[in-house]
Amino acid sequence: MTEITDFLLARIAEDELGAEAAKAAIAGSGGPWRSSSQVVLGAGVHPVATTDAAFHAEHIARFDPDRVIRECIVKRGIVAGWSKPDSSTGRMLMAAMAAVYSDHPDYKLEWRDLSR
Repeated sequence: MTEITDFLLARIAEDELGAEAAKAAIAGSGGPWRSSSQVVLGAGVHPVATTDAAFHAEHIARFDPDRVIRECIVKRGIVAGWSKPDSSTGRMLMAAMAAVYSDHPDYKLEWRDLSR
């Protein structure tokens, strides 16, 4: 399962780097983000983002950098614990996790069959 686990670990690393970059780029954005109408707020005084619709702000706030980083830590733990080559459950789990990234050019269509 090395190929799919390598793929997953690379995507998780990309997600984490993006979250860390977003957090570093916006001073005072630490802590949970929250939405207020069409504005996304962090811990600082200035908005993290403004949007055309409140539901966009809610979606952005739901995926604040701290949450994404926590999610990456958990995903790495799942990959480490379930990526044994002889585990059919692990193969299905890795395929299901990889499906999230099915729009990535390195995603292999045959991984879809592993999740069944």
